[in-house]
Amino acid sequence: MSASMPVFDTLKSADTLLAAGVPEVQARATVQIMADALESNMDRLATKDDLKMLGVELRGEMKLLSSDLGRRMDKIEAELGHVKWMSGPAAPNCLARHASQFATSKPGTRANSRTLLVTSVKP
Repeated sequence: MSASMPVFDTLKSADTLLAAGVPEVQARATVQIMADALESNMDRLATKDDLKMLGVELRGEMKLLSSDLGRRMDKIEAELGHVKWMSGPAAPNCLARHASQFATSKPGTRANSRTLLVTSVKP
């Protein structure tokens, strides 16, 4: 139990019940039941300080995740930039040249990817 948790005052509670006319045996039993119930749940209760600490921890984790996500997105954008640069606006023309070269190659000639790549770079 943390220092900021309120303490259940059994004597005060018993005196309050006795002043209200509850017999002493019943007042003591009632107060004992309440004290036991509170004590058994005390370790599961969160204080305001507990919640503040949790908030600080969560904000820290979120900041790390956000930073990691930003780095990953930058890396992906850089990779996509290379793909975009490699394909660029000339990509359809390159593909058309590849297709036409394969279509016009004669049986027995070697139209391989190396010659296609070189010819696709030519203007």
